[in-house]
Amino acid sequence: LNTTQALFYKCARTINVWAAYDKGTIHQVFANGKLLKQQTFFADKNKLGQPVLEVIHVYQQDDSTAWLSTNEGLTRLNPISGSYKIYNKWGDRVVKELRYATLSPKGQLWLATGPEGVYTFDINTNQFLDNFRFDKADAFSICSDNIVSLYFDKMNNVWCGSFGGGASYTNLENVFFNKHISK
Repeated sequence: LNTTQALFYKCARTINVWAAYDKGTIHQVFANGKLLKQQTFFADKNKLGQPVLEVIHVYQQDDSTAWLSTNEGLTRLNPISGSYKIYNKWGDRVVKELRYATLSPKGQLWLATGPEGVYTFDINTNQFLDNFRFDKADAFSICSDNIVSLYFDKMNNVWCGSFGGGASYTNLENVFFNKHISK
């Protein structure tokens, strides 16, 4: 299997393990060292009628909500019921090739993409809010449109790691990106 990422999420009584693959994701739930449940999503192995998706990253928000960064957009999955919704439209634009998701202190998802920088997404309204792109004429734009990782530090700065373009960071209050180029 071609795994791209794994995630551990600890609940009150269980531990959830997600493995992201080139086709789908496997979700395992453990308690007291024993496997309670194993599910496969978006690989069409179970013939659930789900689309086959390349899952790049999984962010589990809570017991009933996991956000999947996929080649076809952002997928909100309820691992308990198996229900899901794919979000991939922002106005007339198609949002795809998501690579990473993390929740900001303000309760918005920040989403790294390969071709289009970073999107923000409101988890309450299920709407894309903004898109931060690289602009060589703007010294305060993000370092690259090819973002592969995101991290929020204790000062409410979001750090954006790119593939080949260094890193950027900004504070959530001003959204002027500072760049750090790797040498």
